[in-house]
Amino acid sequence: MEVSKKTCRITINEAEMKDKLELGVGYSFGVWKDLYVDPYYVVPVKEDGEGNREGEFRLGLSYKF
Repeated sequence: MEVSKKTCRITINEAEMKDKLELGVGYSFGVWKDLYVDPYYVVPVKEDGEGNREGEFRLGLSYKF
């Protein structure tokens, strides 16, 4: 990653982007009034050193204003 102090522009190459990119799916469930629980599952786009792409289940909490 390169940062130029003059223009404040960040350049990220494609390999670095794939290292951090995840693909996921989820849904929001209304719990109480405007409070929601958001379960979702994400899988990394890039395989690890052994060739695996182990996903993980995550849980979020959100409030609608």
